[in-house]
Amino acid sequence: MPDEKNGQTLRRIRKSRLALQVCRDFVPLVRINAPGIYADRDFQDWLNRVTLEGRPNAPGHRTATWHWPGHEVGEESDVFMVVEYPDGSDQDMPSHCWERIIAAVSAVFDRTYWECVVWLTNIPDSEVREGWVVVRV
Repeated sequence: MPDEKNGQTLRRIRKSRLALQVCRDFVPLVRINAPGIYADRDFQDWLNRVTLEGRPNAPGHRTATWHWPGHEVGEESDVFMVVEYPDGSDQDMPSHCWERIIAAVSAVFDRTYWECVVWLTNIPDSEVREGWVVVRV
């Protein structure tokens, strides 16, 4: 049976011992192709550290990524994060990189507060497909 919580319609699903909560509200996805950020040595060090070791302030919580820890960044090193302006799940990355991501997403929204999922990619322009909405940083 659906619940109402903070104006959101929620549906709870129980399967075996796993309980899922599904929110039907729309949260936009912004895909940012950012080879410049991936080329940044500080970002690479951060990505390898949080992928391998987790976060110092939240042990066991790693970054949502397909990056293979300890390897060079590549096309498969996508990072996924939740951003609730101006904060986010990965705001512990180097501040100059975080600021570029926030600036890119802010250009998409015309309001002072927003929430979205950011999909950070590292792909060559030649592989960007027609119909993709991509913000370059």
